[in-house]
Amino acid sequence: MKITILAASLVAATCAAAPVLAADCPHRADRQASIDVAGARSVRVESGSGELRIEGRDGASRVEARGTACASDQGVLDRIRIATSREGDVVVVRAEIPERASSWSWHEQARLDLTVLVPRTLALKVQDGSGSAEIRNVGALSVDDGSGDLTVADVAGDVFIEDGSGSLELRGVTGNVRLRDGSGSIDVREVSGSVTVEGDGSGSIDVSAVKGNFTVAHDGSGGISHRQVAGEVRIPDHKNR
Repeated sequence: MKITILAASLVAATCAAAPVLAADCPHRADRQASIDVAGARSVRVESGSGELRIEGRDGASRVEARGTACASDQGVLDRIRIATSREGDVVVVRAEIPERASSWSWHEQARLDLTVLVPRTLALKVQDGSGSAEIRNVGALSVDDGSGDLTVADVAGDVFIEDGSGSLELRGVTGNVRLRDGSGSIDVREVSGSVTVEGDGSGSIDVSAVKGNFTVAHDGSGGISHRQVAGEVRIPDHKNR
């Protein structure tokens, strides 16, 4: 019954993205995969080009992944798939997308819009290439994100995010938060621990409702604002002028 409910949720999420894909993908196909998590301590999701959605579920015993593959060529489409595997106590979900044939093949297109349901009790590591990403209701979280907007909400544990470009929105964390960001705005709210921005290139930083400390170790350009920080606030001297 649990697997049926998970599958239904994945179908709904995938169908919601279908109108967008239909407009710019001459070749499309559904992809799906699942893997048991018995004995696992963490999940790693590796996503390339495309939108990514990850949601944690209480009581889940499997990782369920479903997506829509898109390509400009049927041969390329046939090589796009979702792969699942085990590396010791780590469950791995990988979006396998072929690289461009040459640096001149800019007309080629290949992506996989991916939705993954994971057990909330397991730690989660995400490696994402390009495209928007949304992660909700998960355990301790580590994210390495290339480009595109990133939204994270309801994390039971610590969070570490290294983000290239695009806006970053973070809500509801029971642990500590550490961030490294290239460009784009940062908006962090409702953190039970401390928030540390280890480095920020450009873009505003807005932090509120933090029970611990708020620290910015290095900041390039963009304003910094904070409200309702219970602990100490440490930001670069030039931002205090």
